[in-house]
Amino acid sequence: RRQAKQGPPRARLQTHMVHLRLTVAALLLGTTAAHRALLASRFTSTVSVRSGHALSMAVESSRAEASVEYWAQKWRVVRHEVDLQGVERVEAAAADPSWECVKSTVLVPRSPDNPGIGIALVEAGSQGDVGLVLVEGTAPGSNAESLPAGALQCGDVISAVGEPGKVKVSTDGLVYDRLVEVLTGLDPAAGGVELEVKRLRKRPSVKLTVKFPESEGKADAEVRLFAGANLRQTMLANGVDLNDPLARRFDAGIGTGDCGGGGCCC
Repeated sequence: RRQAKQGPPRARLQTHMVHLRLTVAALLLGTTAAHRALLASRFTSTVSVRSGHALSMAVESSRAEASVEYWAQKWRVVRHEVDLQGVERVEAAAADPSWECVKSTVLVPRSPDNPGIGIALVEAGSQGDVGLVLVEGTAPGSNAESLPAGALQCGDVISAVGEPGKVKVSTDGLVYDRLVEVLTGLDPAAGGVELEVKRLRKRPSVKLTVKFPESEGKADAEVRLFAGANLRQTMLANGVDLNDPLARRFDAGIGTGDCGGGGCCC
């Protein structure tokens, strides 16, 4: 299924009003005519998607209930500067700091007699040769469906693929057609296909209340602190004044108060 997007090369891929239609890749999505027919009947309906922030959810959906359109809003594609070897790295990353990206490796069994993989893929956005392709689900009765529960979930990104025991090829940021080409180019006789899978999850966080001395007459400040974040840097980023008006000034050696350093030495 392909969904066209437009936008600046380095910006998050935005969702425009489009109609989605699933294209079933026979080798990827099933091993028998029955499987392919089932997938075609299930995924060829037309869906209307609203743009940008109009796509909202009244309540936070559970992962099982969330759609591909929902997860497309949570991802962004980042294009890094060209390195010294002349290579530009592209990767899918969380679009919001309240989410984090975790990786896992999944081995989908394959054989010459049963070469199908069985993963439904959706291109959520693209620009030129850069795209965001998400997992939508697995085909009933396919090799991918035989994986442990939760190994592949809606909204996952396949960031690298390869044959068991061999170096994986990065598929991060590939468009739909290119990802399918890489997957179908793997040898079924290798015993399976190894997938490096990226998944978004909510970052654990706590809400902190910063209280100042009554003599300063300042209102309490509330700060959201994510797991692993630096407390001092988080407070500064949220505009919390860390300067103690009674502390001695180290820049001049005399007097007290704010030296104007923005909290760099506090």
